[in-house]
Amino acid sequence: MKIVIVSDSHGEVDLLRKIVNQHGDADVFLHLGDSQLPEEYLHPFVSVKGNGDYFMPYPRYRILKTPYGNFYCEHGHLRSMVIHGVRQSLKIKSIYDIPLRVTYYARVSSESDEQLNSLGNQISYYEDLIKRNR
Repeated sequence: MKIVIVSDSHGEVDLLRKIVNQHGDADVFLHLGDSQLPEEYLHPFVSVKGNGDYFMPYPRYRILKTPYGNFYCEHGHLRSMVIHGVRQSLKIKSIYDIPLRVTYYARVSSESDEQLNSLGNQISYYEDLIKRNR
């Protein structure tokens, strides 16, 4: 199963079309928020709401069921509030009570050195976490 994940495209329809054309064999296209586009421009991506998607009808989170397990997807801008809402709607005590294999978190919005270092640190952290939990 091939899943393409993007976020923070900020109205760049042409960029999203290019991604779809380059990955036409993908099974799922996920947008983790801040597309700032209505659904008809975002298709085939399914999206969650980002802080820039004020008037868009997207949910704050999605749980994608796959052959590899459940994937929790959110934008991350209201992380504690979103997780509280997830727990309430699923009637669970902790986000860790959901049988998840993967979670997506998207919060690097620029190419500044500070944020690029932050992204690198996050990648290293999660790669190590995945290796330890195989």
